[in-house]
Amino acid sequence: FGRHQFELIQPVSGPIHHYDNVLGEGSGLINFHHIAIAVRGGFENWQALVAELDASGDEIAFISAPETLDPPMVAFCYVDTRHRLGHYTEYLWWHESLASLPSFPNLDA
Repeated sequence: FGRHQFELIQPVSGPIHHYDNVLGEGSGLINFHHIAIAVRGGFENWQALVAELDASGDEIAFISAPETLDPPMVAFCYVDTRHRLGHYTEYLWWHESLASLPSFPNLDA
């Protein structure tokens, strides 16, 4: 939907612990888990954001493992903002070369 992307996530395998602590293992309920915010610009913007999050006092509940690619292509994290907002906040950065892929929203639309 142009600048917006909607996900229905069914956590069934892999690193799903950051979903289960909200949904409960085996839950069939639909819940609002997180909102995502794009981090635009170069990878240095991602690194600056992570430093800011570390200093914020909010817990980074999950952060993607550093990539071995140079330059990195995708980075994301979930921050536990439930105490203020009632849900997690995801921050997502991707390399500009991926912007045309259909799995990424068109932020300039």
